[in-house]
Amino acid sequence: MSAVEKLIEIKNADTVYKLLLKYVDCADFKKWKQLSLTSSDGNSLFDGVGSLYNYEKKEFIAPTEKFNILNNVFVSTEVESLYMFVKNFAMQNYQVNIGRVRLMRLEPKTCLTYHLDLEEFRFHVPLISNEKCFFVVNDLVYRMSDTSTLYKFKTNLLHTAVNASTEIRDHLVFDTY
Repeated sequence: MSAVEKLIEIKNADTVYKLLLKYVDCADFKKWKQLSLTSSDGNSLFDGVGSLYNYEKKEFIAPTEKFNILNNVFVSTEVESLYMFVKNFAMQNYQVNIGRVRLMRLEPKTCLTYHLDLEEFRFHVPLISNEKCFFVVNDLVYRMSDTSTLYKFKTNLLHTAVNASTEIRDHLVFDTY
């Protein structure tokens, strides 16, 4: 089985991305390179950003399901429509729930640590990407080449994300539980 599986086209991804872009100029987004579509109380755009694992203490800070309330600013928008679509798709096809959902930016010429996550897989929707953006999973390279497409990504395998380009890479990432 492939670590990356292309699933279906997301018709309103471009509209959702345009709605999210108005939040990327703030200091917290610039610090974290992440924006929470969901949170623990439905009110914070930066609740649950970053790793949920404390590497110093070697323990998890919180489970992904703690951050499963769509933020109020996205209710009754195309963001909610896309969120509900993926949430229903995940339950109907994979019998999993959606936890935290984030817009995740990978800056040019950067990568994440080589790591694995607790959940078996996450869903990704590439919004801005190119062929120089890829994942390395167990030393194999995978690409999510089609923007506005839902991908299933096995995150319980050793992996990293790489942006070896000179442009930003933005993905919507849906944690599962």
